[in-house]
Order: sequence, then C-alpha cells, then structure tokens
Amino acid sequence: MINLSDKTKLVTHVQSSINNIMLAIEQQNISRKSFSRSLRKAISGSGVGTEASSDQDLYREEYHLTPKNGYLQSQTMLLNGNPIQLTDTGNIPRLDPVLINSKSPISITPLSIAFVVFPDFVAQACG
Repeated sequence: MINLSDKTKLVTHVQSSINNIMLAIEQQNISRKSFSRSLRKAISGSGVGTEASSDQDLYREEYHLTPKNGYLQSQTMLLNGNPIQLTDTGNIPRLDPVLINSKSPISITPLSIAFVVFPDFVAQACG
C-alpha cells in the first residue's frame, strides 16, 4: 500500500469470506481449531500445513517504509522507524517486520509505503 498524501493517514481492514465464516463459528463457541483444519483440508484437498491453536491470536507482518524526518528527498529510509543502513561488511541489514494482531485495522502513515503479509490468511484461490 502506498500513501502519497502528506497529511492523510489511511486506515483499512482486510478480510475474506472464509475468515468471516471462521470468526462466526468462533463466536458460536465451536472449536476453531477443528473447524479450521476441516475447512483448510476441504479447500486445499490435502490438510497439509500449519494451523494456529484456537487459543492463539493470529498476527500479520507489517513493513513500513518512510523517509527520514518525513523529507521525501532524504538519503535515509526508515523501516518500521529504524534507519536502513548497510552492515559493516556492506550487506543489506535484517528486514524484520512488526507483528500486528490480524483483527486490528491497517494504518498507513502519510508519505509511506507499507508491505503487509498475512501468513494465516485463508483464500480459496491460494488453497
């Protein structure tokens, strides 16, 4: 997601119909783990893969790129608020994400680019 506005913060939610079904089942106190396993098995045709425990919150990975001091022509870019600088050996540094609860909205600050990864997102086209 790219936010080229210099004043407006973008906020959005992401959901899929399958994740909505799982949430509805969860709210009816049916075991999410067994439902999720059955649903994934039916969609993928296999049942292979990792599944989150029903007691465990699901997280997404976010990578937010912003220019230092909000100056678009800055020579320094920040990744999640930290300057991206080559290591002493000239290599690219570790690019660690921020983990955010998947149920919370995605917030993109002005003059930034965000890459959002949903490791537990269930989509029929990807199954």
